[in-house]
Amino acid sequence: MRRNTRQAIRITGKPEREIVPEYPDEAVREALINALCHRDYASVGTVQVRIYDNRLEVWNPGRLPPDLTIEALYRQHASHPPNPRLVHALYRARLIEHWGTGTLRIIQACQKHNLKAAFSVEAGFFVVTLNRPPETRAVSYPDLRLNDRQKKALAYLKDHLRMTRQDYERLTQSSPATAKRDIRALKKLSLLLQRGRGPSAIYEMATNDLI
Repeated sequence: MRRNTRQAIRITGKPEREIVPEYPDEAVREALINALCHRDYASVGTVQVRIYDNRLEVWNPGRLPPDLTIEALYRQHASHPPNPRLVHALYRARLIEHWGTGTLRIIQACQKHNLKAAFSVEAGFFVVTLNRPPETRAVSYPDLRLNDRQKKALAYLKDHLRMTRQDYERLTQSSPATAKRDIRALKKLSLLLQRGRGPSAIYEMATNDLI
């Protein structure tokens, strides 16, 4: 999930920056634990994590108990896990705090990050959806003190996704030494990820948003 979702950088001053995940770790963890606990292990289906441009979904083969409605998941409710021994083991491992609170924890974690959680049943699957708000934040660089070459390279990566050092040199009309220095600084700021080594190394954006 972390490899396939974006991260933002919040400028805080102490420390200088904070990495903010696109979807809160607490909500994703609770959704996955919920799927592990409550899935129908007699089903040939599998737990699935689906990532879209505006939402993340966790699909879990299984249905709600007959006496539990979707509406009840948004408030305190009783828990009737189909796999009580598994739930008890996860409780002993401190991965679960209290039975029946998982959906509330997902909702609370999402609210802290301005996201909205939703629950549904689709074709024999219980689905947890984490929805991003429709608006997006503008990209802003002033507090990071980037030079014009670095800003140009980051703008290029937002459209082209990857870049070599030679691409950087051609794009910014810089020397190999300058390109190396600029790229090294971007990596130190956690703005670039490097894949491979040497002249054939590929650089990708480590984040698509700056807050």
